[in-house]
Amino acid sequence: GELEEIALKAFFIGGRKDEEIPSIHKVVSDKTDKDIKEREERETTVEFSVENEIERVKAILSLGVFEEQKSNQTTEQVRSYYLAYILGLSGGRRFTEIFKTSAIEKAKGTYVYTGILKKSRNSRMKIEVNLIGLTIKEYRTYQRELRKYIDKKLKEKKRESLEDINVNKINTIFSKVYNNAVKRISDGRIPNFHDLRHHYTGVATDLFQREGESERETRYRILGHEEKVDTTK
Repeated sequence: GELEEIALKAFFIGGRKDEEIPSIHKVVSDKTDKDIKEREERETTVEFSVENEIERVKAILSLGVFEEQKSNQTTEQVRSYYLAYILGLSGGRRFTEIFKTSAIEKAKGTYVYTGILKKSRNSRMKIEVNLIGLTIKEYRTYQRELRKYIDKKLKEKKRESLEDINVNKINTIFSKVYNNAVKRISDGRIPNFHDLRHHYTGVATDLFQREGESERETRYRILGHEEKVDTTK
């Protein structure tokens, strides 16, 4: 595709001897500049608000009507895409945490996530819950429904139940499907599931920053990273 186009321009055969052959570097550079300019133009014309998007998806889930549903897809299947999408935007948790390991529990007058991944045994395994646009009850309800669907799909394929399967298999079986779903639902503005976590972080930092706390410290706290260097990355 694109490489062929570049090659044809750079290595044109059959021209006159004195015909100037464009530099391959210039062709690639010109194309890169054009791609960057087009992307920047798209980003400036398309506004994306996490809070508005959550409200939009809540309304769709409430109505239960999905316009882009294909003939070979069930309503339950497409609904699961929206459930995963809104959970990722609202809570910023990782794919496998949403699908299997994490839960919200009450602790000392607040709510915490349990089942946080990428933590060593010696570190705290709980972080405070900070949700955007959903109540604790709504988040739990959506998560239960999503997991019920995933458990059903696993059993249909004669695999282990959701309770028995490990997180690596969850990722292998479902990540590609839900990455593509996120891209469709967001109309291409969010390319994959993990980017939901980035959008969440940007908004949640402003919403949940404590007095005297730096932005970096807020992100470290709400993401639940093992090391502060992870947040910097």
